[in-house]
Amino acid sequence: MARETVRRTVASDTPASDIWALASDFAAPWHPWVKWMEMEPPQDGQIVRRFATTDEDTLMRERLTYLSHSDRTFSYTALEGIAGADSYAARFSMTEDAGRTEMVWEADIKAAAPRASEIATGTAAVFDAGLAALAAAPPAIPSDPALPHPARLSTMTLGETPRLELSVAPAGTDRTDTLCLFLHGIG
Repeated sequence: MARETVRRTVASDTPASDIWALASDFAAPWHPWVKWMEMEPPQDGQIVRRFATTDEDTLMRERLTYLSHSDRTFSYTALEGIAGADSYAARFSMTEDAGRTEMVWEADIKAAAPRASEIATGTAAVFDAGLAALAAAPPAIPSDPALPHPARLSTMTLGETPRLELSVAPAGTDRTDTLCLFLHGIG
C-alpha cells in the first residue's frame, strides 16, 4: 500500500469572507470542473454530497468530516468515485493576513503503489483549478430581492405568568400575507 500527500497553496487579494462564503458551502458547485452537484438526504447526521465532473460521468460522493466557520476549515473523505483508492481524506483551510487570503488544499491518499501516484497527480490538477477559481474573485452569492432587509425588532411582553414575549417588526417591513410564528418552550 502506497501513501501520497498532495498540498497546494495559493494567495489572493479577495477578502477571505467572500471566498469562505462560497467555498464553505459543501454542496455548491463552485469548482469549474463540476458539471452538477447536490446534497444527499441526511442519514445518521452525515453530510454527503454527490457530483459529476465535466470530463466524465463517474458519480463522485464525499462526506463532510469537519467544518469550522471560525477557523475557515473543512475536511472531507471520498466515499465513491476514485477508482483504486483505499482511502482519500482532504482538507481545505484559509487564513487572512494584511488583506491577503491564503488558501491551502491538501489530501492524503492511500492506494496500490502505481495507482496512488496517478490519483495524486489528478488531485493536484483538481486542487489547482479550484484554487485558481476561488482566488480570481469568486462571484457574489446572489441575494433574493424578495427577501426583506434585516429590520430592528422590538419586543413586547404579555402577562406575568406565563410570561409571553412577542418580537414585532416595524411598519413597512411586511412583504407577505403569511404569518410566521415560532413557539419555544411552549410544551
